Amino acid sequence: METYLTIVLLLVVVAIAVLTSYWTNKTLRESWDSIIQKDLAIKRLGLKSETITQTLPIRLQAYERLVLLLERSKPGHLLNRLSESGMPASVLHHAIVTSLRAELEHNLSQQIYVGPQAWEALIESHQGMLNLANACFQNCNENSSGIDLARLIFQNEAQTEVLNQKAIRLLKAEALQLIN
Repeated sequence: METYLTIVLLLVVVAIAVLTSYWTNKTLRESWDSIIQKDLAIKRLGLKSETITQTLPIRLQAYERLVLLLERSKPGHLLNRLSESGMPASVLHHAIVTSLRAELEHNLSQQIYVGPQAWEALIESHQGMLNLANACFQNCNENSSGIDLARLIFQNEAQTEVLNQKAIRLLKAEALQLIN
């Protein structure tokens, strides 16, 4: 009987040792996992901070370029830059459309740096200016001068100005959020 009691006692001691070893191992593993997770979080935060530091100037430059695109596509700036004395309406119309398309194509890659609402507003403003130029040209006859086309554009620019200002406001608001 004493042998059985000794065996049972040994089994209890072994069970306690195994359970203690398992609990210690589990606790150490959880602690180690926690330490590793915290270390990874700190590294991610550092990497994110470094990424923000590197991309912030690029993103701000994108906002600057897009606001400049919108300013350059305003009728006053556009016509001042493109119209020449004695230019026929058809040549001015072609110059306006070509300039607007080239400006947008040159800045297409900037859309990855701005929010979708601002980009959509920019495209809407750009399309509005193209539509205005096309509609005004449709109202010209074959002998119309560039001055006639310019006059029509200035007389009808109100809607495109609203779209332009909306896009500029959205871009500025997003840029300010980046800075603050």
